[in-house]
Amino acid sequence: MKQQIRYKKDGIIKNISDTKVEVLVCSTSACSGCQASGVCGMTDENQKLVTVYLANSELKIGDAVAVLLDVNNANYALFYSYILPLLIVLIVLFTSSYWFSELVAGIVSIVILLPYYLTLYFMNKKFLKKISYQIEKISD
Repeated sequence: MKQQIRYKKDGIIKNISDTKVEVLVCSTSACSGCQASGVCGMTDENQKLVTVYLANSELKIGDAVAVLLDVNNANYALFYSYILPLLIVLIVLFTSSYWFSELVAGIVSIVILLPYYLTLYFMNKKFLKKISYQIEKISD
């Protein structure tokens, strides 16, 4: 039986409602493991609020949890967020540079992303069904 690969981030529950749980996840850069990170001032630590949809749970505010995302779901999100827009920009840039000047081709290739990301925004519910997080309570 093949084991599923998952991304895992630890966090703390900040808010709970009937259908969703909001988890505060601390995200650090690769610099955090560096010995000189305290001296150089380049360390980057962000706190992100991740929403996980659950039917019911026995979790409480302040519980330490692990937020899990399957690698297939992460690849799906990566493709639609970064790879496909890059391909669209490159294709539009090269095809429009055949008919227009470089400046106009560059502007057109950037402006074409507006309808793309608006479409993604309005299809948010479809993506939420496909890309979902799971929560595991971290035992004390």
